[in-house]
Amino acid sequence: MSASVLVHGVTGLDTLTTPLGKAGGKLGGSAPYAALGARLFCTHVDMVSLVGDDFPARYEEALRERGINLEATVRLPGETFAWEAEYEADMNNRTTLSTKFGVLADWKLELPERLRRHKVIIATNVTPAHQLDLIGQCENRAFVMSDYMASWITSDRADVEKVIALSDLVLMNDGEARLFAGTSEPLVAAECLLDHGTRYVVVKHGAYGATLMHRTAAGEEKLFRCPAWPLKRPVDPTGAGDTFMGALGGYLAQSLAGGDPDWEELKRGIAYASVVAAAVCESFGPDALFALTRQEVERRMLHFSEMTCWTLLGK
Repeated sequence: MSASVLVHGVTGLDTLTTPLGKAGGKLGGSAPYAALGARLFCTHVDMVSLVGDDFPARYEEALRERGINLEATVRLPGETFAWEAEYEADMNNRTTLSTKFGVLADWKLELPERLRRHKVIIATNVTPAHQLDLIGQCENRAFVMSDYMASWITSDRADVEKVIALSDLVLMNDGEARLFAGTSEPLVAAECLLDHGTRYVVVKHGAYGATLMHRTAAGEEKLFRCPAWPLKRPVDPTGAGDTFMGALGGYLAQSLAGGDPDWEELKRGIAYASVVAAAVCESFGPDALFALTRQEVERRMLHFSEMTCWTLLGK
């Protein structure tokens, strides 16, 4: 478990409404979810983010207690990023009710020298300009992961394409991938993303799992489809995608010394990430993620393996 990653993203305060209730003032943003997911597999996680002077100290303490280094999470005068959303009965669908950027509007990223030496970079969903700034400051990078949202694909297409070309692994959900590629077919969209320069693509299907695609030097396309861990009664899916990304990056960091992951390790990483991401949905905000242990993850992975393994008839 001796590995380290750099996680970059938004830290915020969320107000969430789902069919099972409402919760306000919850720790949110892509960075904490991804950092907590990565920390399940890494000995060291540096979280690069920004908060306002209204950000509760109890959340900083909780992150530090879980081993997240907040040296590069800056506190500025002003309001912390705030997001409010409401989920439908099908919690793959949600409506954003309000977004307040607060101090994020003036964020100028300047990494401490020590953090520029990180090899595994998890560039979660922030503006493509911020992602490019981060990647440019990490001169020793060996494996870069990046995530996106539909509004950036629409408004900052040129920068999104630059980030994709600099990334080793790109993650998008179904809708984002189809929007980027201008197609209704997720696999065609994944091929389009590979054409733009990344080596690996993960298309996230929410409650229906994830698809990993890679094109070898010989032009062969390799594909892996992983189902989601089944949940009987999800409470709140907020942060599941960010947690998936962090857990995958944290898992891969253990075997990325050469910067090129083994295909079977990638597949296992996707499975681990799916199990961890599902756990997030068991409570409002990241409460369940704070309580999750590596031992519990391993227990669930054993069950997940039994659920998804099968043999051909007659073999």
